[in-house]
Amino acid sequence: MNKSGINLFSKKSNSLNFIDKIIKLDCGISVECIKVFSYNESYMQGHFHNNPIVPGSILIECMLQALSILCKSKNAGQGKILKVSTLPVINFKRTVIPGDELLISATIENELDGRITSKVISKVEGIEVCSGMFCLVLLNEY
Repeated sequence: MNKSGINLFSKKSNSLNFIDKIIKLDCGISVECIKVFSYNESYMQGHFHNNPIVPGSILIECMLQALSILCKSKNAGQGKILKVSTLPVINFKRTVIPGDELLISATIENELDGRITSKVISKVEGIEVCSGMFCLVLLNEY
């Protein structure tokens, strides 16, 4: 699925939507997405001069956006707002740089009473660069 299809799952503007492509979606179970990082992205300009790296906060946002697509792929996620409850474990294992293609794999581990526990792993060239457990809550839209 390309950017126009991804926009069906997200209310973010294109400048804030970090997912470039959905390559596999098993509705409500798992998703695999791609993000290719470019030197031209605004957050690269000062992070860091002569040694650009992708900020950890952007990597977390990419993982959360993949997870949002997964959660909203279920009918139960429609008309709901997904909020982060806790980020109990986030591991950064390798630096991500412009030109890297990030493969983000998200799975729902448990879902009970609108609370979702999930695992997300991000890899570059088959090597894990970051991963985390995410606890989310589905809330009614305002």
